[in-house]
Amino acid sequence: MTMIKIGTSGFSFKDWKGTVYPQKLALKDALGYYEDELGFDCVEINSTYYTLISAQSFEGMEQKTKPGFEFVVKGYKGITHDPFDPRMSEAEKPDHTQVKENISRFLYSLQPLVEKNKLGAILLQFPVFFKSTQRNKDYILECKEAFNSTPVVIEFRSRDWATPETFEFLKTNTLA
Repeated sequence: MTMIKIGTSGFSFKDWKGTVYPQKLALKDALGYYEDELGFDCVEINSTYYTLISAQSFEGMEQKTKPGFEFVVKGYKGITHDPFDPRMSEAEKPDHTQVKENISRFLYSLQPLVEKNKLGAILLQFPVFFKSTQRNKDYILECKEAFNSTPVVIEFRSRDWATPETFEFLKTNTLA
């Protein structure tokens, strides 16, 4: 049986103060309030797109939630965007070795969530310039393999992925 979880793409936004959260709620209490008072049982962590955050940061988040709460963590741009960005020179783009290192560091930071069974999935959001090619499909499969048994979900920003073949590719490879 599939369980449906409800959450938002983040839990800590300045404009939520006074509307979603009480005005005087301390930032350190936002995640607990998000779960306990708002009733959400999962959240997407977006900050990981911009930087590789520490395992201690994830440990802190994990400790503020109850068993059963899940985190969907967005993949670092050094994995999903930078290797393909046409605005970057080849010298600026991470090479295969750097991408593998980014994946390794990213996975290391997630260990507190993995250990407490709170990592729901890794979200790989690919940019509009990541086109539907066999090379890019192979890259997605390499990422899935590198993330081991962690569920991987894919978000495409390029319309050329919106085909029956893409949906079959995702289904066949257990990608959501």
